[in-house]
Amino acid sequence: MSGVVQRSLFDAVERTRRVGLGWCSTMVEIFSSDFDFTADTRAGDRFRLLVEKRYAGDAFVDYGRILVAQYASGGKTLTGVGFDRGVSHFAHYDLAGQSLRKSFLKSPLEFSRITSGFTYARPHPILGGVRPHLAIDYAAPVGTPVRAVADGVIVHAGWNGGNGIQVHLRHRSGYETQYNHLSRIPSDIHVGTRVRQKQIIGSVGATGLATGPHLDYRIVHNGTYVNPLSEKFIPGDPIPVAARADFTRDSRELVRRLETAAPF
Repeated sequence: MSGVVQRSLFDAVERTRRVGLGWCSTMVEIFSSDFDFTADTRAGDRFRLLVEKRYAGDAFVDYGRILVAQYASGGKTLTGVGFDRGVSHFAHYDLAGQSLRKSFLKSPLEFSRITSGFTYARPHPILGGVRPHLAIDYAAPVGTPVRAVADGVIVHAGWNGGNGIQVHLRHRSGYETQYNHLSRIPSDIHVGTRVRQKQIIGSVGATGLATGPHLDYRIVHNGTYVNPLSEKFIPGDPIPVAARADFTRDSRELVRRLETAAPF
């Protein structure tokens, strides 16, 4: 399957009329640590997928896993190759064998748009004057699920002044993340709870000092706010040395098949 983004990635996948919109979310998940589909998707971006087909005898039953995916944007092509390292260990890697699952996601929302970036001088829409905005604002409808961008422990969950309803997580390596102006928090989210990457920790809202529904997302590293869009995070485990030759052989063959079936 292949396509070209015109209005949105969902629209482009739907126009292929091949394997359904579920593959859009799956592809976003594969590249979610390296590409922010909320902020960086552009008209003219191209994608292509090679997907398993499952049969019962000679009868086609369903589509299976994405074997290899490519997404081209801004002169750069991301490649994700599926590799099975054993039971329940199928995952996607780049062509160098590095895991595409990083310690942090690029965005806490699957799809949205950025309305305000990280800056030390922004006119404040409510309080007036020029103030730092050490966050990324994502516009989204009330109720849009908010994901934890990394494994962590909840250090605050509830009302926090102008931040409205907030969830604050502590992660490894000196990182913390804050999710502000939420409309609600799930009942199982409370101080001391451990959460996993991509777990839903709240819903977009407009609580606190907010002019409309959006998520105010912040990252703190060793006590200092950093720009979520430019911070570099630690990748997951690479292909083991013992499996590297098999991975190299399989990945080259899968990419060859993909390029033959769906040339850009």
